[in-house]
Amino acid sequence: MKHLSKLFLVLALVIAAGTMQAQTNAKLGYVNSAKLLEKIPGRDTLESQLKEYRKGLEDQVQSMVVEYRNKLQNYQENAESMSDLIRQSKETELREMEQRIQSFRQTADMDLQNKQSELFNPLLEKAQKAIEKVAEDNGYTYVFDVSMGTLLYYEKGDNLQPLVEKELGIQ
Repeated sequence: MKHLSKLFLVLALVIAAGTMQAQTNAKLGYVNSAKLLEKIPGRDTLESQLKEYRKGLEDQVQSMVVEYRNKLQNYQENAESMSDLIRQSKETELREMEQRIQSFRQTADMDLQNKQSELFNPLLEKAQKAIEKVAEDNGYTYVFDVSMGTLLYYEKGDNLQPLVEKELGIQ
């Protein structure tokens, strides 16, 4: 039992010494990914494509709303002269149109998010690879993203932003 206790003590000291050694050799750096992505080449083109896609979806919703309003107005103006069967049919049609519009809006929101991911993920991956390359080439152990609020104090870290921008071809 004493030998086992001594073994655990020695093991704990070895681990502690290794951790302390690793901490003293840690090289810290930081980037601001939000600013980096604002500068990355090709971003403006992707923003334009996303804006155009969004406009197409908005135009479709607007067209559906105009059609609904026209039918609603027609119904309101002529409801008194309609038979009960026609009035019920028009009311059902209007409710179904409302549901289609609401469903389309929800689907359009998800579709827009998917389109944004499809367009921007390659750009994000490119930036991530550049950050990794700069960190590896310059021997950094940790790189923090200050735009995400993951770092409270970084005065002693190195700003890798210029190196990553250079890697991405940003001037």
